Amino acid sequence: MNIIGLIPARGGSKSIPKKNIKNFNGKPLISYTINDALESKFITHVVVSTDSQEIADIALDCNAIVPFLRPKDIAEDITPDFPVMEHAIRWYKEQGQNFDYMVFLRPTNLFRCSDDIDRGIRKINELNYDSVRSISEVGYSPYWMKKIIKGEELVDFMDSEYSESRRQELPKVYQANGAVDVIKIDTILKKKSRYGDQVGYFKMKEIARVDIDTKLDFEIAEFLYKKHYL
Repeated sequence: MNIIGLIPARGGSKSIPKKNIKNFNGKPLISYTINDALESKFITHVVVSTDSQEIADIALDCNAIVPFLRPKDIAEDITPDFPVMEHAIRWYKEQGQNFDYMVFLRPTNLFRCSDDIDRGIRKINELNYDSVRSISEVGYSPYWMKKIIKGEELVDFMDSEYSESRRQELPKVYQANGAVDVIKIDTILKKKSRYGDQVGYFKMKEIARVDIDTKLDFEIAEFLYKKHYL
């Protein structure tokens, strides 16, 4: 199998300046994800897609591949994942290099290990899904969530018999935690889709749903990583 591990790392983060390379417990944040990908038994190319030369230099120091600088038009605040995935695959195809799968690894969802990555790869290879996503049980159930109407009134977010239930009585609900997504290359290039129609999953620990978006998220993640991983 030829498998690209793609790590997206845009340079223009606004919530936390230079977030992807910010010092996280003594090392650049992106280095943790690069290391997990390098330790995978199956990933053959660990590639960082970035528009920043500074990020590229750090990624290269961490032994990742940075074959291009990402075009500015797919490195904006509103850029979704799909064009970043497609750009990398098409770039390699133009060089004569083809892959079977892509493993999409966000550096801000770093509570994973190489074994998690390999579990996802094994599952998609064995069961022939369009993609496989890592999931964690949600921290707060949507059955308890509320919304505001008419500017003042608080009502249930969804009509449900569970809105007043105890936690133990609620149906299990999961979120795609963003730590590991494994996608068939044909899903990206032929179906023009990020995940396709048939999506498998594998479960990860509760901590894997931690995503770094704000300064508070960063501080919480740094504390949790130090406590559980260092």
